[in-house]
Amino acid sequence: MNTDELYQIMIHASVHMREGRYDEAKQQIAPHLGNEALLGNFMGYCASNDAHMLAWMADQAGDWMRQPMETTPELTKADQMFMNACGSGLLDCVKVMLEKCEVRVGASFNGRQQEPLSNACSSGNAEVVRYLLQRGASPNVGQPSVSFPLLEAAHEGKLPLVRALVEHGAAINGLNPMGQSALSFARRGGHAETIAYLLSVGALDPREIVAQRQAANGG
Repeated sequence: MNTDELYQIMIHASVHMREGRYDEAKQQIAPHLGNEALLGNFMGYCASNDAHMLAWMADQAGDWMRQPMETTPELTKADQMFMNACGSGLLDCVKVMLEKCEVRVGASFNGRQQEPLSNACSSGNAEVVRYLLQRGASPNVGQPSVSFPLLEAAHEGKLPLVRALVEHGAAINGLNPMGQSALSFARRGGHAETIAYLLSVGALDPREIVAQRQAANGG
């Protein structure tokens, strides 16, 4: 089966899926589940679009989900689908992946930690972020050389995300390697409500943070 044929099968199945005709979608896909290209691509599509079809696909995929990714062997195919679901901002899809598949809330990708949480923050869906935090994701682990989820959320003025992260233990006065804090990021973006909230929970200017740390160390 060539690429065009696979593409047509997935197109027809996705149309059925969007129209709620799941039996027709399953009938379209079922004969071709042995084709890894179709399985991977269509499951990735479901992970970002439809929890009902994703649950069915997860049941069909079996051991395939436990296989390592070719380009990033530290991740399984299930981990990758989970990150797709987190990035989609669809809570039901995230729940399906956590409940049906052997995925890790704190999966790492190319040296980055907590990629699922970072993806969820990028989606802007505070419900997904809260769910991941409740399931054990750490709010203080991100891409150490660049930033952390709270700083990214503050920079974009996403107050519901900032609240969720703070309420689950995010370090309010953490600094990235460039000496920037959540408060300085929120101020740079001019996000008044986020600034007010951060100040109300004890956020400090980076210079104050550094001064406090020096004082605590006897400097």
